[in-house]
Amino acid sequence: LELLHAPMLPLGRRNLTVEDGYALGFVVGNATQLRALSLAHNPSLTADGVLPIAAAIAQCPHLSELDLSDTAMLRGETMTGDGSPHRLHPQLDRLEVRCLSVLSDSLRKTKVTSLAVGGVGMGARELHLLAPAWSAVAYGDAPLRLSHLRLGHNKLGDDGAAELARSLARVGSLTVLDLQANRIGCAGAAALAALLETSPRLHVLSLRANRVSSTGAAALAQGCLLAERISWLDLGLNPVGVGGDAGLRRLSTCLATGAAPRLERLSLDGSGLAARHRQ
Repeated sequence: LELLHAPMLPLGRRNLTVEDGYALGFVVGNATQLRALSLAHNPSLTADGVLPIAAAIAQCPHLSELDLSDTAMLRGETMTGDGSPHRLHPQLDRLEVRCLSVLSDSLRKTKVTSLAVGGVGMGARELHLLAPAWSAVAYGDAPLRLSHLRLGHNKLGDDGAAELARSLARVGSLTVLDLQANRIGCAGAAALAALLETSPRLHVLSLRANRVSSTGAAALAQGCLLAERISWLDLGLNPVGVGGDAGLRRLSTCLATGAAPRLERLSLDGSGLAARHRQ
């Protein structure tokens, strides 16, 4: 009974299973005061365990924070006792699709402003199913007014980055966007550069550990021209020093001439920069 009245359910790292997911579906659906729910780092919680919780979220109108990172909701596999992945039944793919669709529908009935779905194996197709939560109006439910969106350690790639940029184009409330380790290259960086221009409150953009080279850096530099509030741009562990100096020179020139006036931190560590680049 105490859980039904709890404003927060921090259930990360609890070794939750599918059976736990069914029980939590009942708890979440009746927790009328729930404001924060974390299921992060439960690698045995697959789509069939997340699905009843995703459906129950629709009954939580005050929910503002949701973390589903590092679950197995989209991986189609669970971890065995020795730490190796075990592939589940191929039909699970259908269940994963339904899980994302239900989650997207349910989120529009909440007040979630902070959403984390990192490390779940999300690609462009899966993002397309989830994005209507913040990009579309359906059945009279307004889209989310996200401030924090964390999708790191997935596999969005350039197509997913472009899809994300389109879906967030009208989300003027976004302040933090974490896309680290997502296989995003220069084309994806160019799509996200446009987002810098259309997100007036964006403070932090992390593209750490992706595939952005000099060309992508040049595109982001262009986006910085109208990024009035960006304070941290993280390009660390990207091959920014590969492909010539044009991108770095463009970035340096833009910043020197007043682009991104509130930028306090530009991370370029581990990007293959030679001494001449650092100068």
